[in-house]
Amino acid sequence: MVLLLKKKTQFTIYSQEDELFAMAGLYTTALVADQPYHSFTMVTTQATDIMTYIHNTKNRMPVVLQKGAEAAWLDASIPVSEFKDNYQAKLVGF
Repeated sequence: MVLLLKKKTQFTIYSQEDELFAMAGLYTTALVADQPYHSFTMVTTQATDIMTYIHNTKNRMPVVLQKGAEAAWLDASIPVSEFKDNYQAKLVGF
């Protein structure tokens, strides 16, 4: 079997307004054969118009949390659906 790997281009994503932004992710630790196994994933959504040129294969991008929503994201009592709308920061990639 031959695997053809697509070369990926790395981009730096930043805010044009020079502000920090947070992305939604999930983290867990499980025991596998009595050893801790750490796992992390980014939560994704449909790419915004600005990000489609970077995330053009699957048109997905990480969920960017609204300003001040970090504590709410960590609160398990708040439904994930509350975070469906991406923060519309002026993000750019190079």
